[in-house]
Amino acid sequence: MKLLILGMKQSGKDTAAEYLNNRVGLKFMSSSLFFMRLPICKDLIKNKGYSSPEELFENRGKHRSELFDIICKYNEDSPIRLASEIFKQNDMYVGMRNKKEVEACKTRWPELLVIWIDAGSRGDLEDSSSCDIEKSQSHIIIDNSTTEIDFENRLEKLCGLLEYCNGDFK
Repeated sequence: MKLLILGMKQSGKDTAAEYLNNRVGLKFMSSSLFFMRLPICKDLIKNKGYSSPEELFENRGKHRSELFDIICKYNEDSPIRLASEIFKQNDMYVGMRNKKEVEACKTRWPELLVIWIDAGSRGDLEDSSSCDIEKSQSHIIIDNSTTEIDFENRLEKLCGLLEYCNGDFK
């Protein structure tokens, strides 16, 4: 099983992925960090004045639109290019931001489960210059607009569903 975890910035996507990793052993890496570690980003990191992919990642909010454009260009010939590379090593792709890429992944991997993490009015909305995905592209929506405990309870329900439907993940 492959999972695609979507949502606007600061909605809790990485938190959800960490929970799923700890609870059922699904592997992930933030798509931004994965991409920044590719050789194609070496000059970008240097030109932005950062010493490492991790440093750029920590400051990615300052470069959202530019990173969105670079990843879209990277996937221009194949909308699943980055996803294919991520899924070679991971069970989850966290943070895709292009709706064309989402739809291409759903076609390529029919077993793909697309999860939207929704922070409601608490979350920071993005404009289409850095994210053009839509909540309607997901199969499951998990509310993260209340408390941390509520969010964990919802993620636990998802874990139970994944275990029931998929059995042992290994």
